[in-house]
Amino acid sequence: MTKAYDIALRQWLSKSQATTRPTAPTIFDLETSYLASLDQYKSVSDEVVINPGEYRLLFGPGAEDELQAQFKVVKNPQANISDNQIKSSVVEAIDTYFSLELWDFGDTFYFTELAAYLHNTLAPDVLSVVIVPSSATTSFGSLFEITVDGHQLPISSATVDNVQIISSNTAEQL
Repeated sequence: MTKAYDIALRQWLSKSQATTRPTAPTIFDLETSYLASLDQYKSVSDEVVINPGEYRLLFGPGAEDELQAQFKVVKNPQANISDNQIKSSVVEAIDTYFSLELWDFGDTFYFTELAAYLHNTLAPDVLSVVIVPSSATTSFGSLFEITVDGHQLPISSATVDNVQIISSNTAEQL
């Protein structure tokens, strides 16, 4: 994974994926860029193996069907903020939560940690945040823990279209 690819993918996600998704660097690209400089640090009997990493899209467009979701947000009725501002703030906070420097390859995503982060970041304007799978074949709670492969990093592709403002957490609303 290179910084240039990370930046390009995050820009692509922020533009609602209107263009072609950036391609991850291949093993050949990484070897060409880094192998010569890394070889000077290895001993004679060592071998440097370079494996490319990739992002696993979660929640929004581009994510696998079973990983797409809606964030149901209960807005504080006392808050003097528009629904659109809440939606934008939620997506911005989620994107910050998935910053590259906060994740290691193969890290498991736990919704409870994201929910705690969102509640702390968006208080007092947001009272509650719940994640609900978009797929009819996926049950509530299935996205509370998402495991990625050892060469993957989780990243959100959620947009404001994946955030819904609700009045309360009731069975009808969820």
